[in-house]
Amino acid sequence: MTATRKLRAEVVDLVQPIDNLLDNPKTAVVEPDNCLQNQALSESDVFLSVLEVANLLGCSKQAVQKKIRKGNFVTRIDEADKRKPVFVALSSLPASAREKWLRENTPPNDAEADTRRLDALSYQQAADYNRRKADKYALLFQATDGLKGAGLREAIQKWNAAHPEQKTSYPSLMRARKIFAEEGLSGLLGSYGKLRGTSKIDDPCWGEAMPPVYEFFKSAYLKRSQPKLEAVFAATLGFAKEHGFFEAVRQGRFPSRAAFLRKLKKEIGEAAICLHREGEEAYNRKYAHFLSRDYSAIRAGKVWVSDHRRLDQAWALADGRARRPWLTVWRDFKTGYWISWSLHFEDPNADHVIETFCEACLKIGVPEEIIIDNGKDYRVKDFAGGRRRFRPNYANQDAADYNYIRTQSRSLTAQLGVRVHFANPYGAQTKPIERDFLIFKEWMDKGMPGYTGGNPLERPERVEAQLDFERGEALVGYFIEEVLHQIKSQGKVLSGRSREAAWREEYDGAAAKWVTEDALRLYRYRISGEVTIKRNGVRDAALGDWYYAEWMDGHAGAKVYLRRSLKAWQEAWVFDAETDEYLGPATLGFWRVPALAESGLERKTVREKLAHKKRVKKTLKTLAGDGVEVSPEALLRYQSAGVQAGASLSETLAAEAQHANDKQQGKIKSIGQNGSAKIIHKTAMDEALSREREWRKTGTHDIACFSPATDEPPAKKRYSIFKCDLEDEE
Repeated sequence: MTATRKLRAEVVDLVQPIDNLLDNPKTAVVEPDNCLQNQALSESDVFLSVLEVANLLGCSKQAVQKKIRKGNFVTRIDEADKRKPVFVALSSLPASAREKWLRENTPPNDAEADTRRLDALSYQQAADYNRRKADKYALLFQATDGLKGAGLREAIQKWNAAHPEQKTSYPSLMRARKIFAEEGLSGLLGSYGKLRGTSKIDDPCWGEAMPPVYEFFKSAYLKRSQPKLEAVFAATLGFAKEHGFFEAVRQGRFPSRAAFLRKLKKEIGEAAICLHREGEEAYNRKYAHFLSRDYSAIRAGKVWVSDHRRLDQAWALADGRARRPWLTVWRDFKTGYWISWSLHFEDPNADHVIETFCEACLKIGVPEEIIIDNGKDYRVKDFAGGRRRFRPNYANQDAADYNYIRTQSRSLTAQLGVRVHFANPYGAQTKPIERDFLIFKEWMDKGMPGYTGGNPLERPERVEAQLDFERGEALVGYFIEEVLHQIKSQGKVLSGRSREAAWREEYDGAAAKWVTEDALRLYRYRISGEVTIKRNGVRDAALGDWYYAEWMDGHAGAKVYLRRSLKAWQEAWVFDAETDEYLGPATLGFWRVPALAESGLERKTVREKLAHKKRVKKTLKTLAGDGVEVSPEALLRYQSAGVQAGASLSETLAAEAQHANDKQQGKIKSIGQNGSAKIIHKTAMDEALSREREWRKTGTHDIACFSPATDEPPAKKRYSIFKCDLEDEE
């Protein structure tokens, strides 16, 4: 390489004589990139008229003017001349034209010096990849100086052994010597990149027939089906043959498929090609602008993110089969700390979402906002309120919207005051937890026995023995607590900290909203649809049986909904569908009796149910009482007085409405309006629990509360709870 540096130093020295030719002590050599990009040149350069350039190039003035308009030459306008003539810089012309001009404008005795100057100028303006060829043969000329015949062949063999990346042959070296003797150093420069930035498709020889062919290729290639380039080009050739390019295609003069693709990339860019062929998801992943999130205003524990992932591990079931488990996770949005998680073999559903969410609420309090998936397991009405159904031209759309709002208000997130954000479907960028899953795969899944890979291409040839569920669950918990939470990150949020360290530093339990464990237990219960209390209570169509309690006899016809535990469907908590007020408990299968009572216990059960049925009927009769006898004259007199009182009643109702409006707008403050916030958030489930405890304490949770009071003491023949039991004895 010492010889190469020496040659380049000599080339730089050869540039100086050109300055004398241009009568300026400053260098007149202009880098080609700067010549093409900047129209301003040093005043020392030689500028030629359009006619002179045409004579040097051997073409017409119009051809030169066309090249000027395309920006192929560096030009200068003479502002002093009223005609504004355009002059072309000599340094921007091809090497052959510059050499021709030097021969025509220098004395004969300076021809050798001019050749050296021209070589130096050509070498300096050449790109690095074109200089490599000249550097190679310059070194070869020095190594083989004075050699020929067998000695030259032997020297070439030694050169090839010492320089395997710059091999040559005897004929190649002899051709290079001949070119150097005839053309100088410029003849040894590579000729790569001469057509850079041009396209054969834009050649004027094609006329106006080529643009339709290119547009056909463009429309055929930019399809979401992603057709192969070969197939699209074959169709383009067929189109071209039918539109005047038969001879060009037959003779091989037609542009290649690579030329069409290069022009397309230059015209619209690779980003647009990706958008049209691969879709928005691929475009967003590869080329779209990305937003930088600012986490400074988010408190740790304020926002949670959740998602499911199927592990790339096969675990052994109890029956010996293997299956990949699912992982459901709730993660802190800011610090990345995993709050709660669960492992299960069955496909993810709302039960896993609700269970892990309530478990996380018990640990760190209720979040203010959550970011969840768009799937039905997260949008279920029990958790996030369901999905609004919109059907165009649907006559009952208003009623459907009203039912959706009512259902949403009963959801777990609405009851706890949690704002829900639904992520874009299949949008990993909106959920940072996807990056955690990638770490989980690379750090744990691939190191565990039973690794299956995420797709058939990743699947190993042989899957090793699998873990059982108990051992696998313990290993997953250990990995999360001792590995994932301890990995330090240099990101803008963690800033060199681990997830656990950031969580301990930034989480403030006093700022969180807490709820009782009993309330969360009820929120775990699944919500039924709206049903009507009928004569046997509430019927569950799926179970084919009835939920019943004695208090339901006073609420026949009421619209209600049920909350039931997944582990104990026999007991249900019943709520009013209009007010969401807790009405009472109910038991499944109260009216179920054997079809044929044979044993004493079965006969006793039937007698108890029949007695209860008779007691309810007689109790309902007593609720109306004996009533008040009203004569026809008195009834009409009362109606007349009621009509006259109607006007004052409407005025009273209007005044009450105005008072309520003033209070809502803050004109009238209620007692305790400016009170301090409570640490424990009281929910609707706390109200239900309080009412249930009061009923059980006072014993008023059955139909006895509807019985009218009486001044006469009951008969003392036998102690009975209900009056109808005494009548049966009589």
